[in-house]
Amino acid sequence: MPRRLIFGVASSSVSRLRNISSVSRHPDLKSSAPLIVVRLLSTEDDTSSDKKEVNDEVKTGTVHSFDDKKMYGFIRPDGHDPKGKKWKDNFIFVHSTDIKSIPVEGEKIFPTLKPKMRVQFRTVPASSGVSSLKACEVTEVGGGLVKPFGPSYLDKYIKSEKARFGKAVFDIMDSVMDQLEMEKKIVDAFELTNSRIQRQKSIVERVQDIYSKKDI
Repeated sequence: MPRRLIFGVASSSVSRLRNISSVSRHPDLKSSAPLIVVRLLSTEDDTSSDKKEVNDEVKTGTVHSFDDKKMYGFIRPDGHDPKGKKWKDNFIFVHSTDIKSIPVEGEKIFPTLKPKMRVQFRTVPASSGVSSLKACEVTEVGGGLVKPFGPSYLDKYIKSEKARFGKAVFDIMDSVMDQLEMEKKIVDAFELTNSRIQRQKSIVERVQDIYSKKDI
């Protein structure tokens, strides 16, 4: 007996797609680190502070801005003129690779910061850019690790993947006229979406478990 189609999608697959929304629901996206950035970086990346002389003084400050996609931002250190606008004197550059984190086997995961977050750090001379100093060994004030995920990260990720799937469905329906071929392409797109969501859920759970058991 042929499967009933809903807009070209097998009804059984539609039901399964609805079930994806049950994956780990979380509260509002308000945390010290709302997003994860997973990116492969060259070992020759100039953002590394390993080869530079680190100042032993531990400073504290407030995150002024941080771009999750570009993976960098600026910290306004305590003790500087709160009204000062001269970047070299009043802001310290920070890159996500200089935020202390726990290595996770098989993944390159870097925590991110959010504006107004309080942090502590050491500094190294900045080789270039608008700031004269660059932060390193960045943690929360008190030394706690900056968490890589916000409480509703999975919610946001799932919504993004569903929107991506929806666009794929409309593109398929717009370009494929044969019903059987259309069904196959849409079901394939659904399976790909589901696999992405399940993989990301597995990463989040594994990383959160590691961070809950370890400290700096």
